[in-house]
Amino acid sequence: MRNLKLLTSIALFIVLSGCDVAFEDLNRRIDGLEDRIEALEELCAQINTNIASLQVLVNAVQGNDYITSVTPIVEGEDTVGYTITFTKSGPVTIYHGRNGEDGQDGKDGLNGQDGQDGHTPQIGVAQDTDGLWYWTLDGSWMLDGNGDKIPAQGRDGADGADGEDGADGANGTDGEDGADGVNGADGADGVTPLLKIEEGYWYVSYDDGETWTNLGEAQSDGEQSIFADVTYDEDNVYFELVGGEMLTVPKAVRLELVFEESSGIGCVAGEVIRLPYSLTGADEGTVVECIGKGDWEAEVEVTDISSGYIVVTAPDPMTDGKVIVLANSEAGFSDMKVLSFVQGVLSVADDSYELSGDAAIVEVEVTTNLDYTVHIPEDAASWLSVAQETKAAIRTEVLRFAVQEHSFSGQDRSAAVELRYNDTLLMQTILIVQHSKVITFEDPLVKQMLVESVNPLIDLNGDGEISYEEAEQATAIPDFGGSDITSFNEFQYFASMQETGSFYHSSIANITLPANILAINSSAFDGCPELRDMVIPWKVKSIGDWAFNVCRSMESVFIPEGVETIGNGAFQMCDALKEVVIPASVISLGYDVFNACENLEKVTFTSVEPPLEIGEGIFRNCSNLKEIIVPAGSLDVYKAMPELISYVDVMREL
Repeated sequence: MRNLKLLTSIALFIVLSGCDVAFEDLNRRIDGLEDRIEALEELCAQINTNIASLQVLVNAVQGNDYITSVTPIVEGEDTVGYTITFTKSGPVTIYHGRNGEDGQDGKDGLNGQDGQDGHTPQIGVAQDTDGLWYWTLDGSWMLDGNGDKIPAQGRDGADGADGEDGADGANGTDGEDGADGVNGADGADGVTPLLKIEEGYWYVSYDDGETWTNLGEAQSDGEQSIFADVTYDEDNVYFELVGGEMLTVPKAVRLELVFEESSGIGCVAGEVIRLPYSLTGADEGTVVECIGKGDWEAEVEVTDISSGYIVVTAPDPMTDGKVIVLANSEAGFSDMKVLSFVQGVLSVADDSYELSGDAAIVEVEVTTNLDYTVHIPEDAASWLSVAQETKAAIRTEVLRFAVQEHSFSGQDRSAAVELRYNDTLLMQTILIVQHSKVITFEDPLVKQMLVESVNPLIDLNGDGEISYEEAEQATAIPDFGGSDITSFNEFQYFASMQETGSFYHSSIANITLPANILAINSSAFDGCPELRDMVIPWKVKSIGDWAFNVCRSMESVFIPEGVETIGNGAFQMCDALKEVVIPASVISLGYDVFNACENLEKVTFTSVEPPLEIGEGIFRNCSNLKEIIVPAGSLDVYKAMPELISYVDVMREL
């Protein structure tokens, strides 16, 4: 009996222990089932959210809507979706795909085979050949009860029918107009499929929940079955669907008005100013408006959706003013700019500039708030130009003029440069005067004596220089007699001189006489032993007495055709002179003209008739005179001249 009780206790313990294990397993299975049901319900809600969001995206693609922001949805450390906001449509939420959990094992079959895994419907959209977007289910078109594809976007309404023509009027009376056609019917809205899970199976409705179609056993595999990924860059947001389709929606760009100049714009009374503007982020519905304050008038002149002009008219009399410019886009963005205007100002620090003949840059300080133009007279364009122009708002700037060298003999030159506003309104005149270039003298003593000369006055402007113009204006020069000057080839620039002036007993060695002189003064170069060569200009009519007396170094002299008289002793004691030609124009030779020219060897007369007057001793003490050449047929006439009788032995004809 005792053993029976023990066995009974042991058996009872074993039974009760087995029940505990079964209960725990049952609890685990119930908890798992609840988790799966909760996951399925969450999955169904997210899929329905994605379906509605997908339809918004399709409408955005077709309706030129723009995305204004993309905000990630984060769970823990993972981004599970995004909230998308639009310029026209309301915000939407999108959940993209995640790795799913393994499917639930199927129930044992008769032959012990595994059951099939549950299935999550893959809903998407695709664009058909008609350009419209339609819903897809597991990669195939969703079809309604009539076998037609289900649209994911609304269709445009059909046009209304045309009204019938009115009946002809009786007895010539005009018939009444036909009735207007009825308005076209509104386009059908796109259908939004709905999903639900009931008794472990997926159901879909295409008629807003009126009827439902079984899609198969439901399984929480973690896939939302619509969006595979969402990416974006600066310009677009890209929605990749599970089926591989890609929806691209552009981002909205904030509207901005841009003006090259908006503050302190200078203008004058009554002026019409056209200010160009540009827009960034403009769309087809963008509107630009402007409002002038006070007496200022303004209007918009549109070029295209992103550019145009604000045309502003300043009041007369002029006052400072403002114009407000507003821009609003269809996307819901706006921008405003205020244009301010002030009285136009243009002034220069100095309106007159006087320059030497050297090339130079003239810097004119200009204070202005106007965009001005520089007008140089046509007759000054060859030597005067603008070296640099700058433009800014209110500013003090340097206007640079490039002036070319004025290196030739001639008068001073000048230009009245005009600064104009709008190319027509004269605002300022600048006078630029350039003297001819100053002469560089080889002998500084010559320059010193010219500059210091008071009577006659050569340095007219007192700048310590002799310009080409000053030289040209001089009709007389100071007396250089007895001076230590050695070179005066610059004498050729004294174009108004008609006489040589005086250089007697000086150290002059080289000189170029002006082309316009008419006479060589008496004793002009008397006692200038260093003077070497002499070219007498073509216009000279007379060479005065003792003009070149004792110019012992003068080896040659050119006497041009046109000289009529050569004075007494003009070339006396020119020891180095070897040859001379007396032109046919000479009618009078003074006495001792070539006296004591010890090295004179040859004299040529070019006139067929001897000069009317020949003074005594013309060739006195010319011990080396070897020949006197006369024109053919003129030898006897020359030999008959009493003043030449002593030289008949060296006379010959050409």
